[in-house]
Amino acid sequence: MVSELTQAADTAVFDVGGEEVSCHMDDAFSKLRRKYSVSNTFLKEFSFDSLKLFGGKGGNLMAFTANKRFLVKELSDGDHGSLLTHARAIVGHMTDGPTLIVPMFLHFTRPKNGRPYLVMLNCLPTHRGIIWHKRYDLKGNRDDKLMEEDGEDIPEVHKRCFAVHKCWYGCDVIPLCNTPARKRYYQGKVEAFTTTFNMSEQHAKSIVGAVKADTDLFRGLGLMDYSMICGIIKQGQSDPVPPAEGLYQFVLNYDGATYIYYLGIIDFLQEWTSTKVIAAALKAPLAPKPLSTVPPPKYADQFYSAMEHKFKAENAASSRVVIASAHRRPHNERACVTLADCLGGPMLVELKGLGGPACYRRAINGVSREPSLAAAECDALSHLSSMMVPANDGRCAPPGGAPLAAQPGDTEDGAAAAHGAGVLASSPPLGGGVEGIPIV
Repeated sequence: MVSELTQAADTAVFDVGGEEVSCHMDDAFSKLRRKYSVSNTFLKEFSFDSLKLFGGKGGNLMAFTANKRFLVKELSDGDHGSLLTHARAIVGHMTDGPTLIVPMFLHFTRPKNGRPYLVMLNCLPTHRGIIWHKRYDLKGNRDDKLMEEDGEDIPEVHKRCFAVHKCWYGCDVIPLCNTPARKRYYQGKVEAFTTTFNMSEQHAKSIVGAVKADTDLFRGLGLMDYSMICGIIKQGQSDPVPPAEGLYQFVLNYDGATYIYYLGIIDFLQEWTSTKVIAAALKAPLAPKPLSTVPPPKYADQFYSAMEHKFKAENAASSRVVIASAHRRPHNERACVTLADCLGGPMLVELKGLGGPACYRRAINGVSREPSLAAAECDALSHLSSMMVPANDGRCAPPGGAPLAAQPGDTEDGAAAAHGAGVLASSPPLGGGVEGIPIV
């Protein structure tokens, strides 16, 4: 029987909220749906009535699905045309190499109003009770902003360079001209532009490498004005880490706490148009530097340089270990449990070419609570575990090495089992693989 996902790849019609819509280039977008195990019925319960205006300059309608997992966004005519032109190149890049671009699953036109829409993954987790320590929108220029801090939203209070009558510069430097809301927003912008993030060496290398690949793509396609969403959860080292569930998640211990980073590059469809050329000329004399409206090659250079500076390797930061897994049932669960029980010691694990989004960390003292490793991952992990040798105390260790003892912050349902470390996951893995590092 042809699978549901295969059928989705072959059809030009999709059910969105009970309406049949016309899809664009679904042979490309279906590849990402298959990669992320997204069914062709994932928008069946969506309601177009939920679309509304959100903050931002675009002025287009958007809405999350009921489970907050997907974002449905109305496209401007310019973005629609850009996506028609560049979709295959972007999707090919996302399926073949390292990337932080937020996955796109459907591009369609609604017959009722003739408007185009794009459906993307929500790049931030949607679990109840999440309090964001920080949530940024980063462009690598003076349009950077802090959107949320310790659970408090920071409203945008703009002073545009062309709005001279609103005291654009004075309201940020003259105390009597400044409102509390503008002052808070401005301080958040300064923080977003200047802040750096302490990462493990492996995380910094993965993030910066993906940004380099993405900006090279956008440069070649003539795209600009994109930004990186960066959400940070701060919690105790003994607290359980939320499952990655297909998001770009990076987990590390630093300064006595665990920091969970969620990243995603969005708004990458803007081409360098005559309107942008005029805007750049108007902003150049007045707007603070570096400018946000610059040609694609310069924008790519600015963005990459800024992210390379922000995501720094810090010796005091260590990657917190999380068992990497996927949504499919393994055919050899025991071997995978053996690895979770035994993996440890001073070894760096790099397993390349393993597909499927990583999700749940499930290894508690060598007992798997859920079958959660994909068959391909299980094969590779089983092969690795076969190279481990038993230690005198019944645990396992690399040949010639000693087993790793439980680390501070390990709990029964924590990131590492008491009998050894697990495998660090960025999901889906950057570069199509799974990377693992013991806690240090």
